[in-house]
Amino acid sequence: MVDKETAVKATEGTLDQGKALVRAIEALETIKPSGPIETTITWLLLKAYRRRLRALVTTRPRAPDACGS
Repeated sequence: MVDKETAVKATEGTLDQGKALVRAIEALETIKPSGPIETTITWLLLKAYRRRLRALVTTRPRAPDACGS
């Protein structure tokens, strides 16, 4: 059984990661690549960051109330 404090810390960590990923995605979408190499790197990073963000959303920790505690 996970105690409430541990669950809160896990949730806060997930939220922090999600916010950082959103900021990174927004920044990459704002910056115009100056050549084909930057375009490729930007494309790869966007793919990786979006996949990571989707994974965080689908595997987020459950709130203690949802677990029945």
